[in-house]
Amino acid sequence: MNRFLSHDKTKADLTNYLAAKILEYNSTSHKLVITSSLGHTTSNENLLFQDNNDKEADTLLIYQAVLASQ
Repeated sequence: MNRFLSHDKTKADLTNYLAAKILEYNSTSHKLVITSSLGHTTSNENLLFQDNNDKEADTLLIYQAVLASQ
């Protein structure tokens, strides 16, 4: 198991797989679910940061929090 998880590509593939499955499982959920893997951030709702990179998504998360607090 240590050798399996020691490869960066294996970890990236596993992270991407889990992110996709989490979004698939929560596709009809009323909760907002946001995942980030392989440099792309996605969610189960249509938000501004669909398919943005991590840095852009970080900024937009703050913007979404401000909108939600109003």
